[in-house]
Amino acid sequence: MLFRSGSSASAGGIGFEQWSAWWQARVAAEPVQLLLGQEAFEQVLAEERASDRLVCLEVGMTYCRPCKAFEKTYKTVAAEYPGVRFLRINGNENRSCTVLARDVLGIRSTPAFYFFRGESATPVASHTGANEARLREALDRLLSGGAPSNGDGGGAAAAAAAAE
Repeated sequence: MLFRSGSSASAGGIGFEQWSAWWQARVAAEPVQLLLGQEAFEQVLAEERASDRLVCLEVGMTYCRPCKAFEKTYKTVAAEYPGVRFLRINGNENRSCTVLARDVLGIRSTPAFYFFRGESATPVASHTGANEARLREALDRLLSGGAPSNGDGGGAAAAAAAAE
């Protein structure tokens, strides 16, 4: 049994209150949401369509050293932009993530960053590379209403074509 009612001192289980506190502190409070497939990604975009909230997606690979090294920085940046929804996927995590990264977004190098806003499932901007200043510049430009840019998009054209 995973949960036991009453005291957490009961042998072999934890109380729901303890689990709930752990969940809030460790998972729900994370500034970056890890997605495990294309369906989860599409669900997030659907949730954010009406809000016009900026969505930032980082696509990495489990074997990518720059991706791993940038993970803490990405979380730090995410915590500083509470008006933006930050997401992350590992493009080689499973078949669904691979399809999203390779076939839908057209990833050519990682980490790759895609920015989405509003009704469209097409990225409004994208860039590649583990560069904090470049990420912040893109966020600031998009939040201030600046012109979108696709820089070295890492496949934004493929994403646009796939979305249509």
